[in-house]
Amino acid sequence: MEPVWRTRMFIQWMSDEEKERNRSYAMEALGGIGVASPEVITTLQHALNDTNDQVRFSALKAIYALHLQPERPLAEVLNSFSPRRDTSFKDIVDWTGHLGSEGQDALPWLQRLTAFDYMNRLPEGVHTNMGWDLAVSTEDLQAAATLAILEIDPSQINPREVNSAHLLRQFRFNWEATKRVRGESNATAVVTILKPFLISSNSVQAGLAANIVLGLAPHDEQALQTLRRCAGEGDLTVDRLNAAESLWMQTSNSQEMLHLSVEGLKLSPGTDQVAAEILATLGEDARPAIPALKDALWGQDQYGRYTAGEALQKIAPEELPPIY
Repeated sequence: MEPVWRTRMFIQWMSDEEKERNRSYAMEALGGIGVASPEVITTLQHALNDTNDQVRFSALKAIYALHLQPERPLAEVLNSFSPRRDTSFKDIVDWTGHLGSEGQDALPWLQRLTAFDYMNRLPEGVHTNMGWDLAVSTEDLQAAATLAILEIDPSQINPREVNSAHLLRQFRFNWEATKRVRGESNATAVVTILKPFLISSNSVQAGLAANIVLGLAPHDEQALQTLRRCAGEGDLTVDRLNAAESLWMQTSNSQEMLHLSVEGLKLSPGTDQVAAEILATLGEDARPAIPALKDALWGQDQYGRYTAGEALQKIAPEELPPIY
């Protein structure tokens, strides 16, 4: 009888888990659809009081995607999430940074998360709520909170409390975030912290540091030279493409970016996707890459084919092959 009982409990657990997951997807989809009808708004605001963290988070993301505000203060909603050292909680921290200036009310919540002693006391491990959440280190979660504050308001960062190495490790997986770090307040102090990394032999670390510095000090010549070095040296990887894209954003010179992206379309899965995404960003300047994008539509990597198609759709939709 015991195995049968365990099987029934497992089936019940799976169905409850799937139900909560589907509710979460539904909330997020409401934000993606983009229709802020009274029924949608009521549903999303009500979901902010749900007992499930992921459902609340999806509702919160949808509310901001619809350019609305939660009825409860943002800090109060964020405080409702169970703080822990795992990937699902880190997703909440990362998303809060993406709010930029809209996230001002979240700063006290984020500031608390930069305290190493507090973070180190948080529960760690795999959180079973709605899927597989991997454990993250205290340092990485602390760096994520620091990064989020930088994205919202750099003036709120105390340079003496910033662990640059951990911060750059966080940026290692988030080139997009370095492009969002902008501002004048406290810029000199943050730039001073990051300057030593510009001469690092680790081109990824140097490029990320240069990108942050240029966001805070747009005319810093040493940072520009570092980006040029990182974009021009070594094997053609995702990080080199990202460095080249950042250089293009600073100088508006698209020729080198175009050349590297065309070469990147021929490389391994991941690199080909980033190359296609960059070409889409180049827009009209990417028209010389049309033949290479058309070839990429027949590549072995399905995601590479998809991103190449998306880029072609944006640059020259008339060049897309017919669909039968």
